[in-house]
Amino acid sequence: MNDLRVCRPDGTELLTKRLDPVRSYWIGRDAHCDIVIENPSVSRRHAVMFNTSGHWFISDCGSLEGLDCSLGKTRCLRMTSEAYVQIADTVFWVMGGPANPPEWIDTRAERLDSASPLMARLGNESLTERARAAPKELLVIADAQGGIQLCADLSQVISQEGSGSARITIGRANTMDVQLCHASVDPLHCVMVRGAESWSLIDAGSSCGINYDGKRWFRKRFDEGITLPVGDFRFSIQRLTHAKPALPPAMVGREHAARTGDAPVRRSSVFLGEPRSRSQSEE
Repeated sequence: MNDLRVCRPDGTELLTKRLDPVRSYWIGRDAHCDIVIENPSVSRRHAVMFNTSGHWFISDCGSLEGLDCSLGKTRCLRMTSEAYVQIADTVFWVMGGPANPPEWIDTRAERLDSASPLMARLGNESLTERARAAPKELLVIADAQGGIQLCADLSQVISQEGSGSARITIGRANTMDVQLCHASVDPLHCVMVRGAESWSLIDAGSSCGINYDGKRWFRKRFDEGITLPVGDFRFSIQRLTHAKPALPPAMVGREHAARTGDAPVRRSSVFLGEPRSRSQSEE
């Protein structure tokens, strides 16, 4: 297990937090962040920390000031006990953990088994292509031609208990939660992180980034109806609503009269004027 140490540049300790490797941690000025920094130079959603393959990473979320490390400004950094990250007047360190975390395992498209032609695979047991109950959110992954490569129920990932926020790592390495076996995707490409009400796609230092509407994004929220590119793939979140069973239609007009023996009721209409009596209509 790893601990996150948060302190001032002079060494004054502010926080020590035990990190859960299957969760992510929002850092920013917003009150909904997992770690809140009350500083006007810090963006509302400034950065996010996540773990994959035994490494802890921190990625910038498109903040104005970015991230500072010993090498200068950075957008994504692997964190260790010797590699600090500074946001405004706050310094972050990751302590403990395995001395030699596993290296990336790179699996390209041409190495796929012929019996499994799909280029998208699930590596997280909390993600499933078969929904156990009526799902509320589905992750849909399509290729460049529009063919559906994968649909995954996000319910279990969202419902996991513990500190931090739900996250899904995405990349070409077979240690990712979602593995995309294609040369257009980096071994670690991006990460999906759950916010207060919706998911966001966050760049994790990929070569091509996240491009939407003619602009490169370091973080883009999955707003209703949008599709975001990951290499040559397209990601979208489908939010499902489950309506109540339809009620039988109400009996009106002649059907009502036939069953009850009552005369059909004529309702007023702004188009036809007030209903007239039978004697008036025959005049």
